[in-house]
Amino acid sequence: MTNNDVLRSVRHMLNLSDAKVVSILALAESKVTEAEVVSFLK
Repeated sequence: MTNNDVLRSVRHMLNLSDAKVVSILALAESKVTEAEVVSFLK
């Protein structure tokens, strides 16, 4: 299982939108866009 698989699973378990994932990653001082999140979760 890759990190992207884990992120995808957590996202679905918590019913998070792409925008919410971006917001959560911003709290960890990670600068990502919604487009990048979408590509991570493909």
